[in-house]
Amino acid sequence: MANRLLDHLLDTVTKFVSRSAGGRDDAKR
Repeated sequence: MANRLLDHLLDTVTKFVSRSAGGRDDAKR
């Protein structure tokens, strides 16, 4: 259960960071 919540939180943070960096994080993946 905690793992699922953590995954969701990480995804949200990653999306926010990616948008802030202009999709730079997305290109790194």
